Amino acid sequence: MSVRSGRRIAEIADDWSATIPQSSVLTLPPWLATDDEGRDGEVCYLLTGAAGDGAGLVANPVEAGAFPTNDPIALLLSGELEPADDPQTLAGIEAARAELAGDLKACYPAAVSTLPGGYLPGLVGNLRPETVAMLLDRLAETAEQWRCPVVSVLHVPDGSPLTAELERRGYIGAAFLAQATLELTAADFDGYVAGLPKRRRNKVRREQRAFAEAGLRVRLDEIGSRGLEMAALHAAQLQSYGYHHITAERLMGLMERIERHLAPWCRVLVAERDGALEAFALSYEYGGELHLKMTGFSAYAQEHFGYFAMSYYALIEFALRTGARSIVYGPLAYPAKVVRGCRLSPRTSYVLVPEQLRDRVRHLAGLIDGHQRKAYATLGSTDR
Repeated sequence: MSVRSGRRIAEIADDWSATIPQSSVLTLPPWLATDDEGRDGEVCYLLTGAAGDGAGLVANPVEAGAFPTNDPIALLLSGELEPADDPQTLAGIEAARAELAGDLKACYPAAVSTLPGGYLPGLVGNLRPETVAMLLDRLAETAEQWRCPVVSVLHVPDGSPLTAELERRGYIGAAFLAQATLELTAADFDGYVAGLPKRRRNKVRREQRAFAEAGLRVRLDEIGSRGLEMAALHAAQLQSYGYHHITAERLMGLMERIERHLAPWCRVLVAERDGALEAFALSYEYGGELHLKMTGFSAYAQEHFGYFAMSYYALIEFALRTGARSIVYGPLAYPAKVVRGCRLSPRTSYVLVPEQLRDRVRHLAGLIDGHQRKAYATLGSTDR
């Protein structure tokens, strides 16, 4: 099986587009190029197969301090755990993390396969068993070239054709995260609200009313019109979560790359008050899916339910008007998503560690996986 490779997607973009079935915005060359241009280090792209029926690999080396959900070592040692009524399991996880911390922190860099800005593995396309085996062989070879002691394939959906081969090779997995997706079955926003429990319907209407009475008006805008303002709002939001190293200047570079590469699929909803930007929600529309990827809110908007108004209500109204079938929200903040109709789909991240660490990592991963899956199931069965 012939393999084409590149260190930037631009080197093989035409072949990639012709070979990989383009079912998601996350696998488009312009999406990958947006991430490429913001990187200082190496990226590996591999491509194999026939036109429209091939497979590909995206991988890059991850150092300590990377974004936590893209870092398999950080997921093992400090990944966010869902609340639970089982303090014994949580105590066991923390003890196992403490016991492994020194050894795992010495294992950077890690060779990681995932799609940038999305919660899916970086092995994409038609994943036949023989193709999966070949791509994982090449991932292992790339890890050796990069001198990475750890190899990882992140965010694998349950039922993926990757699972059996990863486990056969000794990869250890845990469902650190779940993807939250809202399936859109209503004809309009009133229909969506009618499908919620009565107490939730009343809450939605109150929040919408408070937002409107605060003088906040929502409209569709262009990515290039207010990039600096949006970057500042998003940076403030990330810094409130503890990401103090992410500045408005850094995000402005991302906004410029988005405008250059992704404008055809980018949908920006803005909330204004007397012409001033108070909040925004940036998403991407492709193949009937909307992917919400960036938001920002002023203090005034936050005081008037700006997060819920923009991330959910305005976006759902827009999606229903444009005929989208689903909104992909991503992980974390699960209760807020579930009560608004999202379903949770676990994502298992697999890691291959040095042999002397495998038993201890397998024990830790098993505790985390059991805990997280129980939490997701409980959330998903909650009376909304």
